[in-house]
Amino acid sequence: MSQVTIDLGKVKFQWRGAYDASTTYTKDDVVQHGGSSWVCVVDSISASAPIATNTAWNLMALGGDPVSLMTNEGDLLVRGSTGLERLPIGGDGQALVVNGGVPEWDYPSGVRILQRVVATPNPGSWESVDSYAWVPGMEQSITPTRSDSRIRVHWQYHIYWQGGAHSIEHIRVYRDQNANESWVQVKGYTESATYQEKFCSFLWDESTSSTIATLGDVVRYKMQARDYAHNGDAANFHGTTYWDGTGGSVGGGFGWAGPVLTIEEYLP
Repeated sequence: MSQVTIDLGKVKFQWRGAYDASTTYTKDDVVQHGGSSWVCVVDSISASAPIATNTAWNLMALGGDPVSLMTNEGDLLVRGSTGLERLPIGGDGQALVVNGGVPEWDYPSGVRILQRVVATPNPGSWESVDSYAWVPGMEQSITPTRSDSRIRVHWQYHIYWQGGAHSIEHIRVYRDQNANESWVQVKGYTESATYQEKFCSFLWDESTSSTIATLGDVVRYKMQARDYAHNGDAANFHGTTYWDGTGGSVGGGFGWAGPVLTIEEYLP
């Protein structure tokens, strides 16, 4: 009596672990990929990942371990092309949007403040002379995070005119890049008045691309100021104090508050 040998092939699924593109798989091999289990349905295949559009593989079990996928605070669990995937938390000011049918983090429309730094020097009675001088403490730096953003500089301060009406460029804004002490004037500000205390506020705005060469560059701003004297009259610039609106009249007891220098990086 002759014997007949019949090759039944695999009589059960063969678990092969995590999918490896360098491994050759045969029919009924089962792998893990993208959080799901896949079974090979062709005689032989390699370097062809199991995904929904690959006919060499059939999805055996859709899943994934959310605990192992989620590694950081703020992570989101989303369904990708091959199964469950981790979407890392976005940056400050970003919102979840859909681009081409895929969720991603991006900045929403409208003005977005990316960062803000503030200088508040100690109140005092420092006054500049009739030539320009650096205002003590009124210096601040910022490191832009995007090349398409803008930088806004805002200074609030106080000035007092003792005499007749005169106009003078009493404020100058300077910028320096990467602390190389190459200060360049970017703005001058003129104000005029007669016998009054005055709260002043000015704004300087410029594109980030005009202030830095590459991302990571540090940009510094600081201020110069001066008094103005003419025929006995003077505009006394209180560089480190401004009147807060309380107290008596000119020459009397005023309530003083420190000035504020604010620098913001924003997206228009």
